Amino acid sequence: MMKRANENGEIPRNLEYPPTKDTITTIPGGYVLTRFYADHPGYWIMHCHMSWHNHLGMGLVIKVKNR
Repeated sequence: MMKRANENGEIPRNLEYPPTKDTITTIPGGYVLTRFYADHPGYWIMHCHMSWHNHLGMGLVIKVKNR
């Protein structure tokens, strides 16, 4: 459902004046589309604030390579 809505341009975006944050909150069962510059090489974790949620799959690692 969300993938189709994204591909069809049905999800509003604020690309002109986006918020700059290191924390994003959402409602339970909600979603967040995140856009960022990946210009610092290394491994970066995105996760829920509760560590036990990571065991449920609410975390991911992003690998940023050198160009």
